[in-house]
Amino acid sequence: MNKDCPKIVSDEALYKKVFVYDSSVADNRFFRQRIVDFLNGNTDGKTFSKFMWAAVWERNDGGKTIKYLDFNEHSHRLDFKPHFYEWMVRTIRKAETELQTLKTGI
Repeated sequence: MNKDCPKIVSDEALYKKVFVYDSSVADNRFFRQRIVDFLNGNTDGKTFSKFMWAAVWERNDGGKTIKYLDFNEHSHRLDFKPHFYEWMVRTIRKAETELQTLKTGI
């Protein structure tokens, strides 16, 4: 088993693995706001992954840096870091659950 598998780490440990940059506090707020924007329907017809890709690209100054991304030498592609992607998925699930709770009043 891969010891770095993001699916088996706690939310707190995952947060510490994702937000390791000097600008991480601001990045966390930025991405959380983008998730709220997505849930509010400000998606421009994009899927969640494409929507977050645009947010990461914007946060990285249009590709000047590659924070939260991995460069694959073999395929010459940028992909989300596994821990960052797992953080995004967990965060949107929590937000969706809270919205459902608010809507149903439970």
